[in-house]
Amino acid sequence: MVLAAACSPSESRQAPSFPHANLLLISVDTLRADALGIYGNQRGTSPGLDAFATTAAVFDNVYAHTPKTAPSHMSLFTGLPPRVHRVGNNRTKWAQRLSPEIPTLAEILADAGFTNIAWTSGGNVTGGLGFDRGFKRYIEHHRHLDASTAPLTKWISMRQPDERWFAFLHTYSVHAPYFPSEPFRSRFVDPDYAGGIPGTMKELRRRFPGKDQPGVHFLETADTNDPRDLDHLRNLYLGEVALTDAGLAAFLAGLEQSGDLDETIVVLTSDHGEQFGEHGAVSHNQLWEEELHVPLLVRLPDGMGAGTRLPGRIGHTDFLPSILELLGIDWPEEQVTTGRSWASWLSAPPSGGAAEDRPQLAEHRSHSDGDLDFMSYRRGTWSLIRSAKGRSRLYDVREDPGELLDVAGSNADVVEEILAAVAAESRMLDALGDRFAAGGLMEVDDALRAELEALGYLGADG
Repeated sequence: MVLAAACSPSESRQAPSFPHANLLLISVDTLRADALGIYGNQRGTSPGLDAFATTAAVFDNVYAHTPKTAPSHMSLFTGLPPRVHRVGNNRTKWAQRLSPEIPTLAEILADAGFTNIAWTSGGNVTGGLGFDRGFKRYIEHHRHLDASTAPLTKWISMRQPDERWFAFLHTYSVHAPYFPSEPFRSRFVDPDYAGGIPGTMKELRRRFPGKDQPGVHFLETADTNDPRDLDHLRNLYLGEVALTDAGLAAFLAGLEQSGDLDETIVVLTSDHGEQFGEHGAVSHNQLWEEELHVPLLVRLPDGMGAGTRLPGRIGHTDFLPSILELLGIDWPEEQVTTGRSWASWLSAPPSGGAAEDRPQLAEHRSHSDGDLDFMSYRRGTWSLIRSAKGRSRLYDVREDPGELLDVAGSNADVVEEILAAVAAESRMLDALGDRFAAGGLMEVDDALRAELEALGYLGADG
């Protein structure tokens, strides 16, 4: 990672720039990468997005820095990891509003003359956490995806030719509880399933009487030791993915047909994935591949990069500097990021077809009101996961992409080296977070800059 302040974190290669383009950012909450056909799913879950991907660049190895919605989205919006921006999910002590000293993507674009609107599903992307900053309208509701795409389509169609705009579309349409409608349910779900997972919200409410949010208990109804329950959960989830794919495909096709995407950068991604028993649990409360590996599709107005597969490992903090570079917006002097732009990859992928490896740190709280005590670090062929109790597991993802065979015992030197790198990185991130938490203007003095350079945070190309 590279930390940049008062300068644009661009790379030495020339990045494409679209100084008249708009931005449409679509976040499908809880969408794991391998639920889509373009990332290897063989069950026909995403014909619409698979087709859209032929007009876009597809990033193969994108990782969230946390498996939770609020902190993950805030990393997208700020270019900072959770240890720095310190925004957590609602109903936790970390649910504080973002520090006013940290500019967001929407604020930067508003300052550049964009008109910004958001149609979100609320919850952990509520405006109260700071997501509403910079938006002319920030709309939150909990209805079906169509309730967002229809009015957003109308709003986009009403923009003036010389008006630059940023639209943020967020949906929980593949988040638990999973109740896909027909015909999507029948395509994926075994009609003979007879287990204890409820099939309707009405049935779920009966199971949890008196609960104001019965949906949060949906995954509790699955027996994680029963393969039939795990298969059923996965099938229900894939049905929701297919339903969402159909809705997004229609939305994007309509904008394309009307010409409203002619001058628009379109980005589709997710905040985190979902686990279906691969490591003994369900939901998204750990740091395994299935919970952190997310999709990223980027479609440029002139078709540059269409159909390109980019294998380099990147993270959510790389999004902000990349998007600003693509939009031709100067890097704000007060902005700080631990990310690095990948914008140049769209015009000139890393030479020789080699994947650029950017180590990715992810963190999580084993208790919702506790500290960030659960960590993973992916670098090269290694994936290290350290539990809240301090146990380190190491996986060679080249040979073991599912992170099933722990080789920490035979690679103690690798474990020690990675843990030392993480400790140094965490100290620097804590120092940055403390400065923001104190409410002071973020500055990188000479002493701090020297420390960052020594750790590889600030390089010649950043």
